[in-house]
Amino acid sequence: QKASKTMKSSVQLLLSLIGACTIGIHRCNAWAAIPQSLTAVSSSTQPKGKVVPSPSFHKDFRLHESTSEATTTISAATTSAKKPSDTLHYNWKNQWYALTYANYIPNPSKSAEVTPASVFGEPLVLWRSKDNGAVHCANDVCPHRSAALSEGRVRDGKLECYYHGWQYDGTKSGECNSIPQLEKDATIPKKACLKMRECRVVEGIVWAWMGDEAATTDPPKQGDGLDEMDPITGKHKDYVINDFQIDLPYDHSYLVENLIDPAHIPISHDATSGGGKRENAQAYEMILDGSSMSPTGFTGRYRTATQREKDDPFIEVTYEAPGIIRQKGMPRGK
Repeated sequence: QKASKTMKSSVQLLLSLIGACTIGIHRCNAWAAIPQSLTAVSSSTQPKGKVVPSPSFHKDFRLHESTSEATTTISAATTSAKKPSDTLHYNWKNQWYALTYANYIPNPSKSAEVTPASVFGEPLVLWRSKDNGAVHCANDVCPHRSAALSEGRVRDGKLECYYHGWQYDGTKSGECNSIPQLEKDATIPKKACLKMRECRVVEGIVWAWMGDEAATTDPPKQGDGLDEMDPITGKHKDYVINDFQIDLPYDHSYLVENLIDPAHIPISHDATSGGGKRENAQAYEMILDGSSMSPTGFTGRYRTATQREKDDPFIEVTYEAPGIIRQKGMPRGK
């Protein structure tokens, strides 16, 4: 995100947005793969060249309780006062995950389609009950015959399963209020309801809480007045906002490393729009704030050797686990 007046960039890259590569997304998978072992050390200790395969989007895949916490070993190369043997415990489920942009969720009057998503292979479905209304999130499985609700549609403001036409009300905790096959005087079972996920829209981004208990924190927030954007159009009066989603066939940790690795930009993004130039490949001064290392992320900064000679300011980097990298400063790679 780039401030049009000051020409300073405030880029918020959402790693948990792993979706279709088109503006009108068909499927979005919040992370392309589950870490090979959520109870193992960080990916930096895994064998080189080993890529964890992507999980299936199958509705029966579930994140087991035994994998709800991870232990990450701090590298001895950091400038932290912590010892290499120190560990940071992290609960992967009790986190907010970015699923998509709010302006990607269609208004029912424009389209009856719903939006599928997944986090760690846990399939989810997103929809609106009314135009410009709240975004609802539920597990993508019908309690009747386990059909994928993402194959259904919004009808009369309700999420309708494509299999038998059962309808669910997102404004009433996912209760079922219509079963076409029931007798008129029959009572709909209370258990015929969806498992809803706490869902919030913050600064134009749809967030879902994946923990089994109520959320204990608020979704991440950039600040800088970004919450003033139009949640439907995604436009802002003070910022030029560029958003996109893309499928990537590897574990999210590789993408984290990629996005905090500026040295690859002149090579991999040579002559690409918003990229770099190969002739600008050079040494980088990179600083990690060792004392910032925690289960919630870390901070640091970098600049090129040329920028250091000119005493140019650093580009500030913040990693917010599990899926946000923020970079502030311009330009890169010169």
